[in-house]
Amino acid sequence: KLEYDYSYDGIMRSVEFSYARLGLNRIDILYVHDIGVYTHGIELTKVHLGQLLGGGIKALEELKSGGVIAAYGLGVNEVEVCVEVMRRAPLDCILLAGRYSLLDRSAEAELLPLCHQSGTTLVIGGVFNSGILATGAKPGSHFDYGPASSDILSKVSAMETIASQAGYPLAAAAPQLPLHEKAVSTV
Repeated sequence: KLEYDYSYDGIMRSVEFSYARLGLNRIDILYVHDIGVYTHGIELTKVHLGQLLGGGIKALEELKSGGVIAAYGLGVNEVEVCVEVMRRAPLDCILLAGRYSLLDRSAEAELLPLCHQSGTTLVIGGVFNSGILATGAKPGSHFDYGPASSDILSKVSAMETIASQAGYPLAAAAPQLPLHEKAVSTV
């Protein structure tokens, strides 16, 4: 059974188990994974954020200051939870999937300015938005973990035309957009 525990003790246990499984003596980046509404729903997210902010961040700070980890952050698909945590706790980095891409720029309004202010870096995942920016607007294409809507297919088709006119495939453009943002450390 999968158990989510973002408390001080939960994070400490998780790190201990990770070291045992990985056979490492140091973890570069520890990501608090999938703490948002997409995974847990509204009510459980409140509980989990309470755990993280009420003790989990303290555990992460202790692990970092003790040299057990080099950095910590969130690994999520949601901008809102990033903004909420960053307003209340420091983060070294965020692994953000699918929210700073050619199709979804929801990170631009609030998250990017917060990253600039705090020095938090972004690791951008999911630049192909579940595949459609790699496969193109084809039947069966996926966007945001499900079948692409006709609106998304139309947008991608238009993007493909523009990319083709410029002489390159859309799949080549997709990972380039985030790399032009100074808060992004890698894609």
